[in-house]
Amino acid sequence: RGSCEATRQKISIQQGLPPDEERDTALHEVLHAIEEAFGMNMPDRNIRCLATGLHAVFRDNPEFFDYIGERIREL
Repeated sequence: RGSCEATRQKISIQQGLPPDEERDTALHEVLHAIEEAFGMNMPDRNIRCLATGLHAVFRDNPEFFDYIGERIREL
């Protein structure tokens, strides 16, 4: 459904996925990029769990997502 080419700084996501699956996949691939950048060597199952958990937090708490976005824009 997705791929991360860390050395090229490129993330690809399969087109046509349902919106929730697309968002979850995007988070999954971003976490792979972070994992690669920091040499964490995490099992894919851990990446999947973190991506799905973060997706649920952002989906179920839109005010939190807005708060984070506002703080980032202040940087």
